Amino acid sequence: MSEIDMNYIILVADCLHVVAILPLLANMKFNKTLGISQNTLLLFAMAFGARFFDIFLGSCMHANVYLITTFIAGSYAFMAIFFFFFSTTDDRKTDRFSFVRILVPSTLCGILLNHVTLGNHGIVSWDQLEPCELTWATSIYMEAAAIVPQYQMIKTIQEGRPVRRYVIFLILYRILYTVDGIYRYYFEDHTDPISFFCGLVEIAVLLKTFLTIRHMAALKKPRLTV
Repeated sequence: MSEIDMNYIILVADCLHVVAILPLLANMKFNKTLGISQNTLLLFAMAFGARFFDIFLGSCMHANVYLITTFIAGSYAFMAIFFFFFSTTDDRKTDRFSFVRILVPSTLCGILLNHVTLGNHGIVSWDQLEPCELTWATSIYMEAAAIVPQYQMIKTIQEGRPVRRYVIFLILYRILYTVDGIYRYYFEDHTDPISFFCGLVEIAVLLKTFLTIRHMAALKKPRLTV
């Protein structure tokens, strides 16, 4: 598979990530945000804002920069709509897993376990750590666990259908990025263990969430009686 083919895979993955928010918008219109975790939405918005904030500083350019900026802007616009227009209809009592429980350990991991500290020579001086490196590593750890509040909310309310398609889009997006990581490891001698293993963790949590949704939907199906 050529590098151009892999670029298309990443482009498709980023597109899936952007459109994943559409099912949530539809659910907000018809169901008044019932079943959507504010903590998960906030974690994802913070994760990608932190990962690509250097775009807005003009210090670094990324592939698919327009798609990335569209996604970040859309995420924060969605958060604004959610909090200002629909928050009164959301049952906060069922969204009990605070984003702080993900944010704090993710930040600590970003400081202690990043490309500099885990590199071949380790860290010699804290001056080696640039802000972009710290925010990037923190965002990777944060994204890996960002769906956990949504998973806990699903278990609490025993309902996950409002976010089912959202979770499916996220699974496909993350799988494509994992495929890209495997390809680059074998054919380009490029390794990024932090992204790769955190991506596997994210896939596992997303799959667990999806299977939980399927299980609860199956339990609610009417059973035929003889």
